Amino acid sequence: LMTLGFALTSYFAGKYSDKFGRKPFLLASGFLFAGIILLYTFITNIQQLYILQIIYGIASSLHVTIETSFLGDITNNESRGANVGKYRAITGIIESFAIMGAGYIASILGYKVIFYITSFLIICSTLPLFSLSNSNQGVEK
Repeated sequence: LMTLGFALTSYFAGKYSDKFGRKPFLLASGFLFAGIILLYTFITNIQQLYILQIIYGIASSLHVTIETSFLGDITNNESRGANVGKYRAITGIIESFAIMGAGYIASILGYKVIFYITSFLIICSTLPLFSLSNSNQGVEK
């Protein structure tokens, strides 16, 4: 369901970010992620999980599509591949350590704490995006 939500909205996320800029979509996806992750702690049945997974797929499509477009906007043609590769390598390494740390924390404090911490960290990492200009780089006029 997450993949289906992602697939059905990726094109529109990219298309409308070209029209309205990257910033609103990056902000929306960040806050959506934080909310969805927090909502996982309140799930009481499988239908709620399915709904959250679809919404998570939509948020992922916003984030991944716009993040990649934004990286293209802020890098030059000569080193775009290297810069995107460096970004993906750094985020992958950080994610790996975060997953290991989350496992350790969950073994001590329980799994719900991981969702609370993750939601908080996503909000903290989304707030600086307010300072981005919503320039017309990569935006149709």
